[in-house]
Amino acid sequence: MRRSLIVGAILAVTPAVAFGQTGWGRIFKSTSVAEFREGDWDLFWNSLLRAADGGPGGEPIAWSNARTSAHGHVKVDKESERAGLGDCRDLSGEATAKARTSAFRITLCRQPGGNWRIPS
Repeated sequence: MRRSLIVGAILAVTPAVAFGQTGWGRIFKSTSVAEFREGDWDLFWNSLLRAADGGPGGEPIAWSNARTSAHGHVKVDKESERAGLGDCRDLSGEATAKARTSAFRITLCRQPGGNWRIPS
C-alpha cells in the first residue's frame, strides 16, 4: 500500500514531459494502466519483473486484483544484449482496469546489481 501511495504522489506531481523521458509515458499514455487503482500498480510491476526474469518462451504471467477487478498478463517476446544497456527483454501483454482493456509493449533492461529498469 505504501508503494501505491508513493507512486500516486509521484504521478500527481511529475510533469508529463518527465514521464516521457523516463519511459513511463510509453506505458501510461492512452492505456488502461492509467486507470490503475490501489494495489494494481504493484501487481502489474511484479508481473513484469517475474516475466523478465523468466525470459522468452515461458508461459505468460497473469495478475489480478480482486479489490479493483483489474487484471492482465505479460510475456517476454525477445531477449537481447544492447550496447550501453546490457541484458534486455521486450515484453508485451494486456491490462484491464475499470472495464478498459489495452495492449502494451515495454522494454526492461537489467542494471548492474540485477534490478530491471525501463531504459530512457
